[in-house]
Amino acid sequence: MHLFKKFLSAAVSLIMIVGVFTGSFSGITESTITASADESEEIEESKDNTPKEDYHQWKQFDDRWGNMSLGGGTYNTMTAIGCLVGSICIAAVDCGAKSVDNFSPATFINQMNSVGGFGSYGELLSYKQVSQLIPGFEVINNYGYKSSTKAGKAAEMKYWMDQGYYIICHTKYYMDANGYWQSHFVYIEDIDGEYVKMNDPGSWSEDMFGTYWYKFAADYLVIKGPDSPDTYTEPPASYEPEIALDLLYYPNKTVYRIGEPLNLAGGVGIVTGINPDSGYYWILHAENMGNAHSFATYTSEFDSSKAGYYNIYFCAELYGLQAWQSIEVVVLDENGNYPPRNEEVTEESDESEETTQPDENTEENPPVTSTRRTTEYSEETTTTVAEEYYFSGEGDLDVYSEPDNTNEPVASIPNGYVFKVFDIYDAYGKVYLEGNEVWVDTSILDKADNSESYEKGDINNDGVIDICDLSLLNDYLDSLGNSPEEISLLTVGQLEAADINSDGIIDKKDIISYISEICV
Repeated sequence: MHLFKKFLSAAVSLIMIVGVFTGSFSGITESTITASADESEEIEESKDNTPKEDYHQWKQFDDRWGNMSLGGGTYNTMTAIGCLVGSICIAAVDCGAKSVDNFSPATFINQMNSVGGFGSYGELLSYKQVSQLIPGFEVINNYGYKSSTKAGKAAEMKYWMDQGYYIICHTKYYMDANGYWQSHFVYIEDIDGEYVKMNDPGSWSEDMFGTYWYKFAADYLVIKGPDSPDTYTEPPASYEPEIALDLLYYPNKTVYRIGEPLNLAGGVGIVTGINPDSGYYWILHAENMGNAHSFATYTSEFDSSKAGYYNIYFCAELYGLQAWQSIEVVVLDENGNYPPRNEEVTEESDESEETTQPDENTEENPPVTSTRRTTEYSEETTTTVAEEYYFSGEGDLDVYSEPDNTNEPVASIPNGYVFKVFDIYDAYGKVYLEGNEVWVDTSILDKADNSESYEKGDINNDGVIDICDLSLLNDYLDSLGNSPEEISLLTVGQLEAADINSDGIIDKKDIISYISEICV
């Protein structure tokens, strides 16, 4: 019976391995975070009273064309990488170059494939080729933004729309800390001030800057339709050099015990700015904290031998300008409790103010004056270290763009996923999803207990390394790539336990180590 149990455990584990090794190739599904939108637009009817195709509803994951290949590659499907193709199709009908009577993303993909219009990775090879297949549709230029603000970027696109042209925005374009390019295109329908209404082939959301972080918007295509003017006026070239440093993700570990070394793994920062020579907005690669080339890290204030709260500073310097950011970490006392603060945390005002960072004037921490962004919820905001929470109620957790629930949710977080809450304002906690600052109701959340110590391999902390732990690891690996990086199925302590081979990476090699451990 004992041998049979070992054989059964090994067989189940091997089945799970097959799932891990093949699961990542099962195709891209809709994002774990689902944006809400009003889908009740009226359907235009033709003269014979049959509903006409509504091109506003064209999505890259539509069953009619979602599995079609762009260029013949197995993984270059419309669902996976078709945001630009979808945006072009929507724009082609919206500008009057095509009609839904004889045109759809499916027909366009077939036409492009027939003329070799896609590269080996599914990329468009030439906009000129697109114009040949869609007469009256012409990409006249690809413009980089010359502003780093929401209002400025919106105004640049509206400048062209007011002249009678059409816009496709490259709303996300940067290399993440793992070396992968993140890219996404949407079609712009309307602009009012800094509110940009988009038609997103990848989601049902309409608020572009409410869905995608405005700092990731890199450039945009200006499209001439059949009724657009033949001549156009270039926007005025007026700009000032700028630089900004933003922290995309906090480190996995912000709470330490006495004697533990500082570990900034999981923390990611990115530098953006305006080039003073060309005036173009640029985005440097996202880089890991403590191992970045575009910004420096100052850690001399941290002392793991003493319980207390410590600031870690980050500084980017370019064009004679500097940008600073900081995070707070805490060292627990000998009993594992949070130490009292020496003084009340000073809330930052709604207006930017001159501050000196870091406080200590040392060779490693030179005194520098900079302008730091502050929160607009200053009077009642409680600044806290990043702490993990999860939602265990029914359904999914609603996410809001502001710290209240008077507006419709902009997204949701699946039940059971762990995420970090930073500032808390009137019971609403600030979290980050895909780089966007959003809010959740902390009164309905459970706080993860990270004071527990975990043995390597014992993810559920029941004192035994068995098939249950392997199942948790398998679920975690399956979730990677299908959910934003800021949420996880495992807590920080569980992640440390899941790295059973202690190589600093949680991957399929740990699956092999688990099988060796379980089947001994």
